Amino acid sequence: MARLALNPRPRIEELGSKEISSIQTQISETETQIETFDDQMNELKRVYEAHWQVSELMLQKQAKLDKIESLRNTLSPIGRLAVELLAVIFEAVCLSEDVVDEELEYQNDVIRSVFMISDVCMGWRQVLHDTPKVWSKLHLSSYRHPKLICGKSPQ
Repeated sequence: MARLALNPRPRIEELGSKEISSIQTQISETETQIETFDDQMNELKRVYEAHWQVSELMLQKQAKLDKIESLRNTLSPIGRLAVELLAVIFEAVCLSEDVVDEELEYQNDVIRSVFMISDVCMGWRQVLHDTPKVWSKLHLSSYRHPKLICGKSPQ
């Protein structure tokens, strides 16, 4: 095995005062650089902790905003309707006769109505899910609902 030729360190006795002073200056400069790195790392730790705290506060704020929205929805007139009345309204909307508008090429679509109502809020979704009559008239066609039937978009 070949040995690498290493430059041996000079012994301290072989160094002059200029060389010793230069080495001490290099040590001091390197220690200053290390302190700078430590300061930068500590600052990054503070920033990271502050970022985490901001993220946590944002989550708490969003939870409070959601609570306010829920409370406001409770106070709204529609929120005071009896569940049975909401179910009757949903049945009327979802089970209304198909209407064809030649200009708009629109047909009342049970699937569209169900999805629109269930997207309003969790309470409406629950009422809709608990209203079996709505689910008795689902007509799916591969033309109008290709993603539901075939898993792909219309061509």
